[in-house]
Amino acid sequence: MAQCMLGPRATLQDLCDHIDGHNLILPGWQITAIQEKAMVEMCKVLHITVPNRFCLSPINSPAALVHWRCLTVIAGALSPATMDSLRGTYAQPIHQTVHASEAPSASSSKEEVEERTTGVWNNEEQVGEEPEMQGDSMEGMQTVVYAFDSHFHLDRTRYRLRLEANASVKDVQEVMATESGDYLVQVSGGVVVYCDPPTYPSEEEINELVQDGFRVVVGVHPKIIAAPQAIEHLTWLLTLPGVAGLGEIGIDHTVDQHDQWHD
Repeated sequence: MAQCMLGPRATLQDLCDHIDGHNLILPGWQITAIQEKAMVEMCKVLHITVPNRFCLSPINSPAALVHWRCLTVIAGALSPATMDSLRGTYAQPIHQTVHASEAPSASSSKEEVEERTTGVWNNEEQVGEEPEMQGDSMEGMQTVVYAFDSHFHLDRTRYRLRLEANASVKDVQEVMATESGDYLVQVSGGVVVYCDPPTYPSEEEINELVQDGFRVVVGVHPKIIAAPQAIEHLTWLLTLPGVAGLGEIGIDHTVDQHDQWHD
């Protein structure tokens, strides 16, 4: 699922960072003993360290992704076609074998086994409880809509909002006013278009956007006549692995006079 969302090189840790970076899971979710036991077993399968306590906000272990709240967020970000493909691939459960060296030894005390499998949640009353938000944190919450923007200009948006030249997508979302009762839109991915040579992105900025689940394309706006230096810069950008394509590009024939094209 990490590769479906973030690209073929994405890892489970990249998926955790993506969910945390976009604040897709709010604080306050509890983890029951049964859920934690499943996370411990997942740590064994992934051959990673079991944390003293699992957490969802922020996600402190890739094993926490098996929690239903994480799976709901992931499923909401995948296209219907991808979901159908995953359902077909994993129609039947895949049984995992834990090697003897990873299982508790016969000499392990009952306390050691319980501590490893239930961690800090040893209260039997919590077993089987449905996760719920703590306290009054549900009050005043808005409906969150996760969106994929197929074409947007981060550089132009920064300028219009009078933000710093290196402001991130998250920074843009934070300054956009959302009145009480409106939907809260979280952009979980998209295609960032740079077609103005003076504001072409740096290689570092491109890598950060890709890390956050976005795709980057670069080009020259159809109303712009690019100077040779700009074409050289564009050609170099297109060689970077983080750049997914060329665009915008072409000649704008909606204008009658060529003098409306500008350098």
